[in-house]
Amino acid sequence: MQTIQSAVDEPAAAAAFETFARTWQTRYPATIGLWRAHWPRFAALWRLPLEIRRVVLCTNQIEATNAALRKVVRQHGYFPSAQAALATLCLAAQEARPGTGAQMPRRKQALQAFTVHFEGRLPLP
Repeated sequence: MQTIQSAVDEPAAAAAFETFARTWQTRYPATIGLWRAHWPRFAALWRLPLEIRRVVLCTNQIEATNAALRKVVRQHGYFPSAQAALATLCLAAQEARPGTGAQMPRRKQALQAFTVHFEGRLPLP
């Protein structure tokens, strides 16, 4: 997967996917079929700069936040109301929020790429 995601352009990504598919086709035929059926949607990623693709394809922070929320729900167990559950999850999400960007490598390069690629759409401080 890493070679597909970090490919320079769409043809390189397609070649990396074919290598990946040959390895995993027998074990996961449905998943490989879905990738092939929806390849035109994936191909749009390679029209973006590499810095933006790194942010779009990175799921580590999302997974860490989801794990923190699951942990709070599991520890709490019962919520007397939906509002109490929402308040607890909001507090947990604030605590799980990343700090100044230390968790995201190349943050400045990504922000610059977003600013250039989506000119006028990104509010600047």
